[in-house]
Amino acid sequence: MKKIIILLMSLSCFMFSGCVEVLKQIPAKQVADIGAAASGGLTSDEIIMGLKEALVVGAINSTEMTSKKDGFNLNPLIHIPFPQEAVKVKAAVEKLGFTNLTKDFEQSLNRAAEEGSKKALPIFKNAIVNMSISDGLGILRGPNNA
Repeated sequence: MKKIIILLMSLSCFMFSGCVEVLKQIPAKQVADIGAAASGGLTSDEIIMGLKEALVVGAINSTEMTSKKDGFNLNPLIHIPFPQEAVKVKAAVEKLGFTNLTKDFEQSLNRAAEEGSKKALPIFKNAIVNMSISDGLGILRGPNNA
């Protein structure tokens, strides 16, 4: 059980924060042992419990990472750019020499997302605890943003 939870936690880390290196560090033998343990009698409840725990750990790690200063702003994977609908306004303001104003606005969007991340963990935990089996399968089998 412990080995399957370690694998699931590593996978959730990958899903939530792109920790490919964590997965690369798991020895091949340990991965094989985990596969054998999974086929050797884990109950559905144990697997679901492990998946939920892994998702909670991933939610904790991702909200801690994104709620720090520049958690969004300096992360190219989640950085919030100037709104596409206002690009003409941005261009006009920059043409008038107020480039810093548009940069400040974009930074404030990302700061707001960082602040929002501080309040996201309880919402994620509640969703994980209350998710159904089909929700869990959708996450496992779905695209990276499932």
